[in-house]
Amino acid sequence: MLKKEYLIYKLSEAAREACKIDNELFPMYNVKRGLRNEDGSGVLVGLTQVGNVVGYERLPEGGLKAIPGKLFYRGYDVEDLARDFIKEKRFGFEEVAYLLLSGKLPDKEELSAFKELLNDNMPLEQKTKMNILDLEGQNIMNILARSVLEMYTFDANPDDTSRDNLMRQSIELIQAAEQLGTLRPQVVICSAVTLDPAMTGVIRHIRRSRHMAQVPVILLTSASRSGMKIEGLESEVDICLAFPFDIAHLRNVVGQLLRRYESLKDYGRSAYSAFDLAQGHLLHKEDKVFLDRMLEIIHGNILDTSLSTQFIADRMGMSLPNFYRRLGGVTDRTPACIIREYRLGLAEQLLVTTRLSIDEIIYKSGFSNRSTFFRGFVLRFGCTPKVYREQKVSEAMETDAGPGTEAGVEAETT
Repeated sequence: MLKKEYLIYKLSEAAREACKIDNELFPMYNVKRGLRNEDGSGVLVGLTQVGNVVGYERLPEGGLKAIPGKLFYRGYDVEDLARDFIKEKRFGFEEVAYLLLSGKLPDKEELSAFKELLNDNMPLEQKTKMNILDLEGQNIMNILARSVLEMYTFDANPDDTSRDNLMRQSIELIQAAEQLGTLRPQVVICSAVTLDPAMTGVIRHIRRSRHMAQVPVILLTSASRSGMKIEGLESEVDICLAFPFDIAHLRNVVGQLLRRYESLKDYGRSAYSAFDLAQGHLLHKEDKVFLDRMLEIIHGNILDTSLSTQFIADRMGMSLPNFYRRLGGVTDRTPACIIREYRLGLAEQLLVTTRLSIDEIIYKSGFSNRSTFFRGFVLRFGCTPKVYREQKVSEAMETDAGPGTEAGVEAETT
């Protein structure tokens, strides 16, 4: 090992001497060192109308003064764009993408057509997803760059540099990036010798994320159960395994948790499947695509207690009258009814697949107050949320107690 490290050191020193350039040669040949001029200003390496970053201003007497960084897209201050989107309760994703591609903000008709174009490119093949998710590294910009290169493998016409083809590739990359951001792992395993604030914060963030509500969380630690109670983590994780532990036992625990969560999903059906089943008939493919897109929008904005039909129609790139006509051709349910049923379906999921409190579930399912939630839940399921949770968890535990369950695993469940 020493011989190998010494050889690397010798080559490193030799390379340093062989590549050494005298400092006076840089100004002599007008060569920039790094990305700064001698006065500290940025080096001009190209011309673009897409974006600009401003980090300093020139003083009248000469010299530069550092200022808080400003980012501009096509001449628009990004802070101004974000402020308008927040004020009008819009995400602005499609509008900014259109701005970057075309050089101008879209009007209503252009935005509607652009949203439809993005929706057409939304589904990613599973092979594509997994190849990109397998990329490892700690530098997010490096991972993004490699993700773009990975897409080359799955492009039917990757080497065509015509303007139309480059635009097609850009649109597919935009939608791929948005879709990949919604993927979630099958299980989360956290490891910590002691429960420091950073680890407890990570676990609580995972548990409160709407995308991770149905993902098992395992904690590997040397902390005692009393220590977990003090930290308030006993109800945040599914299972706590103490160091040292047998890796085969960990595999068994993971498998059992995944089976349990899958079993609980059968009881806490998602709002998607519950909505489809409630119709009592098979859906045409285009109707299924329409409903899936609508329910996806509802899910993505479930925390907004004022979620409206107008917002859903805008996100789907449709006028309000056209949206009502399209929905009326599939179901006789009103948008308000669908939103309410979806919230109740999500609340049912959270009841049986998480340890969240009732108040947390009310918040995560987007209900504005407790009375509305309890009244709707009892009307749909015939009992209170607490009783429903006890019944379904008991049924799932009976399923787990079947042949092949190792003794001792349940004893470690928090």
